[in-house]
Amino acid sequence: MNMRKLPAAIAIVTALTTMSSQAFAARSENQQAWLEGGTVSTAAIAGAAAGGPLGFMVGGVVGMLLADQTRKGNNAELALEETQNHMTQLNQELTELNSEIAVKELTIAALEQKTIDKLALQVLFNTGEDSLNEHDLARVEILAQHLRNNSDLIINLSGHTDPRGTDEYNNVLAAERANAVKNALVFFGVNDSRIITQGLGASLSTAQKGQYEQYARDRRVDIEVLNRRNAPVAAIENIAP
Repeated sequence: MNMRKLPAAIAIVTALTTMSSQAFAARSENQQAWLEGGTVSTAAIAGAAAGGPLGFMVGGVVGMLLADQTRKGNNAELALEETQNHMTQLNQELTELNSEIAVKELTIAALEQKTIDKLALQVLFNTGEDSLNEHDLARVEILAQHLRNNSDLIINLSGHTDPRGTDEYNNVLAAERANAVKNALVFFGVNDSRIITQGLGASLSTAQKGQYEQYARDRRVDIEVLNRRNAPVAAIENIAP
């Protein structure tokens, strides 16, 4: 037996096994079993050629050790690949979830805007009056609920009158109409610090003398819903924090 050839044979087996591992990274179970069997057989044959029966045994042992190492390495690569695939799937699911959330947020915002648009936001008054009827109170209650559910929103109330009467009288009446809507909102749970009121009198009226239909449209309070983040600076200055 030429025992001096065993180290050289083992070195050859090791080199072959390393090349095989690199060529079949992340192998299937069948591929791994085939490689392990080939490693053990090759090591035993190389050992036998170098050292006879004893070399055959030594080569087989070395082959089993190398095969075990390749299995451990392959299992680690498979586990890493599985983890990476799982992370990729999770990232994809997260991206899809974020897209769904964005769509839902846009839908909710559109529905909320529709609600505000439907309220539309004017309250009309009879000649010389500043009180709300039951229908208008019901509309204001819906608006109040929306405001309670959306703390970023503030409200601007602008009172108007038709052009009949003195400016002094119309300005006072316009302010009282705006305050009537404000008081209703406060009654329904809106903090008065979120409400701006102003009385504009007949300053924005375009009605000509005797245009009674236009007069009716002038006797109103305009209701403007503002987002605190997007409201004009002048409006924000009138709102308590």
